[in-house]
Amino acid sequence: MLLLNPEQHLDLHFTPIDNAWLTFARSPVPLVLQDLDALQGRYPIVISPHGTPVPLLLPELLQPHQAAPWDNYTPNQLQAYPFHLIQQPVIADDGSTVEIRESLAIDEHCPHLQLRAGYRLFDDDGQLTSFTRSIIDRLHALAQAQSRTERFMRTLERVGVMVPARVYHQGECFDCRLIDPLRLDRAMEALDSEAEGLSATVLAHRLLDAQERLEADQVRWLTQIEGEKGLHEITIMTGENVDKSTQPVQ
Repeated sequence: MLLLNPEQHLDLHFTPIDNAWLTFARSPVPLVLQDLDALQGRYPIVISPHGTPVPLLLPELLQPHQAAPWDNYTPNQLQAYPFHLIQQPVIADDGSTVEIRESLAIDEHCPHLQLRAGYRLFDDDGQLTSFTRSIIDRLHALAQAQSRTERFMRTLERVGVMVPARVYHQGECFDCRLIDPLRLDRAMEALDSEAEGLSATVLAHRLLDAQERLEADQVRWLTQIEGEKGLHEITIMTGENVDKSTQPVQ
């Protein structure tokens, strides 16, 4: 990651390209609620297997949909690529305290960077150009969208509607979590009592719609069997046109 500054990068230019096609080289792609609203369940999406639950699009499962990728839509995370905002501790002007400052960074291996073609990142006085300021505004908006989506996902996790799963496709294996529709039905009362329960419920149904597009070779719930160690696999989906309503062992 390259931290941008006018002393070293005054002549650096940025050439926009269609980032949607970078999906197939980047795995997985984190999504926010706006992405799910735009994609409307047309593409296969799962939930990250560990830590804070995040909706993920797995490019490896996109092969049946490559003929018309995204319908001219690019997920927010890819819209912001290759820029990132980094919080850095620095010595304040008084020389005695440390404060956190925001720095703009870029993936130095991205195909967008040029020396003389495209948009300038800094003007002749070393100030941010209007283009660079618009990038920073987009990154701030993305951070807010990610925070909002994570809150709703934590609500779904808290009421227990996610189950661990394993997706098998073309010789590869992907651990993830999925929404269990039966558990979701049982959790409606708990969701009603949550401050953001309605938004979390809408998100859960968006994820269920996306699960219907899991055109993988096989999907298995990972369940805990009483008295035994570890998780056990139970096949729930095989092939493209199968009954996807099978529930995990409760």
